Amino acid sequence: MPKMLPQIDDRVLVDLEFPRIRNALAARAQTEAGKERCRTLPLLSTRDDVAETLALHGELIELGLEGEWPSLGNVRPIEEPLRLAERGGVLEPLRLMEIAGTLASGERAANWCVARREQAPRVAALMDAFGEYADVVRAIDRSFEPSGRISDDASATMGDLRRKAAALADTLSTRMEALVKDLDAQGLLQDRYHTQREGRFVVPVKHNERWRVTGIVHDTSQTSQTFFIEPQEVVDLGNRLKSATSDVQEEELRILKALSAKVGARAAEIAEDLKALHELDVAVAVARLGVELKCSVPRLAPPGGTLHIRAFRHPLLLLEAADRSTVVANDLMVGQPAVLVITGPNTGGKTVALKGVGLSTLMVRAGLPIPAAPESDVPLYDHVFSVIGDLQSIEQGLSSFGGHVMAVRRMVDGVRKGTAEGGSCLCVLDEVMAGTDPDQGAALAQALLESLAASGAQVVATTHFERLKALGLDEQARQMFRNASVGLHATTHAPTYRLSYDAPGSSSAMDMAAQLGLGIDIIERARVLASEQGRNLEALLKNLSLRQAALEDELRKLSDERERLEHARTEAESRARSLRDRERTLKREAREGLLMEIRHMRRQLEEEMDKARTALQRASSGDGAAAAIKEAQAALGRVSAMAENLAERQQQERRAEALQRGKPAELKAGARVFVISLGVEGEIVELGARDALIAAGAMRVRVPTKDLAAAEAVSRPHVVESAPRRPADRRDPDAIPRTLDLRGERAEDALEHLTAFLDRAYGVDAGPFTVIHGHGTGALRKAIRAALKESPYVAAFQKGPEDQGGDGVTVVTLKEG
Repeated sequence: MPKMLPQIDDRVLVDLEFPRIRNALAARAQTEAGKERCRTLPLLSTRDDVAETLALHGELIELGLEGEWPSLGNVRPIEEPLRLAERGGVLEPLRLMEIAGTLASGERAANWCVARREQAPRVAALMDAFGEYADVVRAIDRSFEPSGRISDDASATMGDLRRKAAALADTLSTRMEALVKDLDAQGLLQDRYHTQREGRFVVPVKHNERWRVTGIVHDTSQTSQTFFIEPQEVVDLGNRLKSATSDVQEEELRILKALSAKVGARAAEIAEDLKALHELDVAVAVARLGVELKCSVPRLAPPGGTLHIRAFRHPLLLLEAADRSTVVANDLMVGQPAVLVITGPNTGGKTVALKGVGLSTLMVRAGLPIPAAPESDVPLYDHVFSVIGDLQSIEQGLSSFGGHVMAVRRMVDGVRKGTAEGGSCLCVLDEVMAGTDPDQGAALAQALLESLAASGAQVVATTHFERLKALGLDEQARQMFRNASVGLHATTHAPTYRLSYDAPGSSSAMDMAAQLGLGIDIIERARVLASEQGRNLEALLKNLSLRQAALEDELRKLSDERERLEHARTEAESRARSLRDRERTLKREAREGLLMEIRHMRRQLEEEMDKARTALQRASSGDGAAAAIKEAQAALGRVSAMAENLAERQQQERRAEALQRGKPAELKAGARVFVISLGVEGEIVELGARDALIAAGAMRVRVPTKDLAAAEAVSRPHVVESAPRRPADRRDPDAIPRTLDLRGERAEDALEHLTAFLDRAYGVDAGPFTVIHGHGTGALRKAIRAALKESPYVAAFQKGPEDQGGDGVTVVTLKEG
């Protein structure tokens, strides 16, 4: 059985302002029950409960950072209607509609949670057991109109019964209008109208004419001057209308009973699911506040461990601040050594830091994330004690100091009892033992803090006593005491609200009094009256405080410089990547430009070839044979020159790329190199005096070492050859690999390599060639085949045979050059 954590006294919760956190949560809840749960949010009883609740809230905060939380705005307080339905009572239409709306909203919330099980398993588990209520919701929704009126479609007979009653009412109304006209003409009516009494149609007859109208008297006026009579001739029609109306009412009651029984049969299950919705509402309210205040889930320190909350900002200051960026973040450290003494000027933030320590531990005990860095460590204290504020009691005849001592006595008793039972204790004391003679108060304060620490408690105290300020400076006392301080700005004397460790703070009472406008004559006289020892100690503390502030300022500058250098390094790396990407883009654009030029030259070649063919046809027909032959020779000469120019341009482009690469760093077996004439990368297998055997995929070629350049860091396409080839020659078909492997490459790089391959092969070897791209998602295959479709080099392409890769390869045939 897990260890139970004792409850903490309500006075401590009030001292540390935990109820204000509860109220902030209630303001963010969506249901009335959720708001009430937030206002009474308990501290949890076991470490496991705390850990699980913190994890749940952490999951919801993460979900909230990504989008929206589930909406619970339609969840209504339906507990009382559920109990009535469970007892067999009949619910009103609006109550049934509230139940349906609540169940529908609950199912949507449950689906939202369950759909995020992978990201937030605890959130999903919270709503896993939520029931299926679609049948109940549909039955109620189709039975009512938005106004709450029972729908004509609520049952098979509802509409017919209402239409029958309406028809009878229309008939009776028409008949009554005729009677009113007739009786009024006879002077028998008090007024010319008809009305209803107890569901019967009546006319207002004068009291002295009532004997002349045959019928049933249903009512009289207050003065008895008017008798409301149902004429005899419409009594039967009224009876029929009464019966039809009664049938409608009975059917409506039957529908309400049936729906109420449907709800009542599942009332207990609905009530349990309603509790889960309220629990979810509270958790979402916690997450909303957590995102708003930038809270995180701390680590739970072991029992008796050190509290270390990093970059803590007091949540109540955040809630009140117009600009939350102005709230100063501080590290809070308590436990090593046992007593932390916080000093510094009034209004400087001592009490804020003190309460922040206590409030953060209470928030964690309640399973709430805290506004601090996630690397924070918070122990779960069995007992938290506080002595804060003016404890004067007129009823008990206690002065402020007397009330303070009584509270301290209760703290000492509680600590001794708690630690004797093996519990951990945290004590927070604001202005410990103040309000009496400074010498005696300081001695009492030191003795108290030593006693609490000796009992095993961890203690945070604020003070202005010089004696306590000096404890953290003493070598022996340092084993138990540690100093922390808040201070004033060195020149403006404005509070910095920043907590510094291992240096006591000057009270700066006179500086603060001057800052707050107290007369300079009073302040100067006070400086004269202050004791020499006090002035010296005050000066020493102020000097220490200034040195500490300067040191911290230097550390912040170093940290800022480190961040700046890190940013510069990151930016330099980013620029280097951009330059590499730009280089690849320029190369690609250059190749695209070359390709466009090749296409233009190809059209020119085709035009010249057409001219040559036309000239040869004229020569063969004998029509100006000599001139035609001369013209054909000239055209063929131009074709040859263009082809040589194109080959030279391609060779220059490869040479230019090789120059950018530079020479290989080292020529040795196993080194990666780029073969300029082939335009591929490979590995040196064997190195001779003037040449090298290169392996590029399955291809083996021997090339001069001057034909080698440095290989890129990025991978090149793998060129696979079925058999060794002879050294490459631009006009030698055997120098062109039969297979191009582009698997694993980005589409952009793959298309670049494909274009280079087609450049080398066109005019030398028509193929067929095999381009390997694999199956994958199909994106690379589509990009490659789209490029092949647009290429001026390609005559045809198709997927590979099934036994050679199928749709994972593309077989390409080129046009004759």
